[in-house]
Amino acid sequence: MLECTTMSTFDADRRPGSRGPTDPPVTAPASIVRPFALMPGAVVDGRYRIAKHLASGGMGDVYRAEHVFMQREVALKLMKPEFSRDAQAVALFEREAQVVARFDHPHVVRVHDCGRTREGLLYLAMELVDGESLHAALSRDIRW
Repeated sequence: MLECTTMSTFDADRRPGSRGPTDPPVTAPASIVRPFALMPGAVVDGRYRIAKHLASGGMGDVYRAEHVFMQREVALKLMKPEFSRDAQAVALFEREAQVVARFDHPHVVRVHDCGRTREGLLYLAMELVDGESLHAALSRDIRW
């Protein structure tokens, strides 16, 4: 079971001439912002309760979530609906889950679970690693 709420506001990009951080959010059609976004408290597949959105990528979003029964925090990667209907994207996602699940290395996150909701959305539950993002670390450590 998947309970979700669509987001409908966003902050403008921070390009020159864009709105500043103190400006109110701009309202836009949900299809422009993120056509699918889970709000805190939503439950994915009857197993994972969403706590917070962590990041977005080209094919999906990553959330901090908790396994409802085991009470274990996880990083829950959820494939975007438009890709969940694409056979090639599904195959790539499934291969990623299988390959990463085989690794047992301190520098690779562990995969705990993967599945598909009744609505057909693919998800991957992984070890949650708190800390700085790779992007933030690289941005901070760049030497010109």
